[in-house]
Amino acid sequence: MVRNAVESKVHISEALGLGSTTVTQNRQGTGGNSNLILGESSCGPQVIDEISRSLDLIARLWLTINFDTLPLGQMYPNPTQVAWEDNKSLNQAIKSQFAMNHADSNHSVELHRGRIPSAFNMAILCERYNFSIRWTHNLADHLRIDGESGKITVTLYEHIVCLWNHLQYSPNCPIPQSLLEETLDSLILLFPYEDPGTMKFLKRENKNFWRLGRCGRTRKAELDDFFHWKQNIRRLLREYDQPPRGTQQLRLDREGRNFLEFSTFWTALAVAILTILGIAFGTIGTAYAIKAYNLSYKQYVLSQKQYELDLVQACADPEAAKQWPEFCGS
Repeated sequence: MVRNAVESKVHISEALGLGSTTVTQNRQGTGGNSNLILGESSCGPQVIDEISRSLDLIARLWLTINFDTLPLGQMYPNPTQVAWEDNKSLNQAIKSQFAMNHADSNHSVELHRGRIPSAFNMAILCERYNFSIRWTHNLADHLRIDGESGKITVTLYEHIVCLWNHLQYSPNCPIPQSLLEETLDSLILLFPYEDPGTMKFLKRENKNFWRLGRCGRTRKAELDDFFHWKQNIRRLLREYDQPPRGTQQLRLDREGRNFLEFSTFWTALAVAILTILGIAFGTIGTAYAIKAYNLSYKQYVLSQKQYELDLVQACADPEAAKQWPEFCGS
């Protein structure tokens, strides 16, 4: 298969004993149905279709790229399908796909430049910015971003070991080495294995590729270090630059980017709590003051009655009545 990566499907078919076969592709309608039309060959269209599907399947299993010249079904909505046309080599099909992605990136407006924050990772985006991850086996869908701010789904390629093996043991791999390295670097950037939060996040996702570490590579700290996935990472950074949403804005960012909002909220909350406590304690103090007043009044009334009782007892003595006529005269 490695040797045939630089050959077209037509040449591979001839090598398999189909003779001088001319194969063209005719797509009919808008449903994406593909028919292979047989030219000069002793084989029928069904055989050619089966061979084309087999080659697509072999390439898909080898390179973990969704080659789907003849549709085989979808694993999730609108997966990226790389068409390996009959007159193109496998190398050409792959380079055409990723060259097209990079061309789209070059025509976009650059809104984020410079250094990538050290705290930037996928766990933070999911926890604070309501991102979700769709894991994929299709390299062509890596870093695909769907949705809008507040509800974004990022499709991520999960087979780091395949990237590493291609780099180490497949010198003739049809996937460009720069693409393999950059995809590996993007996963290292998004999932730093030395970050405890990332490790907990990956364990919740039931992914253990973090055990491979950095595969001997260093973390890329500049956006310009990326070529194929630059635009995708730029969009993630643009979302990362936004203030956290929901209850997450109550937490101070690792880099202190939301310090003003954080301090304003918690200061206002502290003032509000102190005000409420002041009102509460003031109300309690007033209530106790009223109770103390009522108690004092009752004590006063009781002392008055006690005085009157003592006076009556004293005046009951005739000698006392003569001695203090001003008190007992009545």
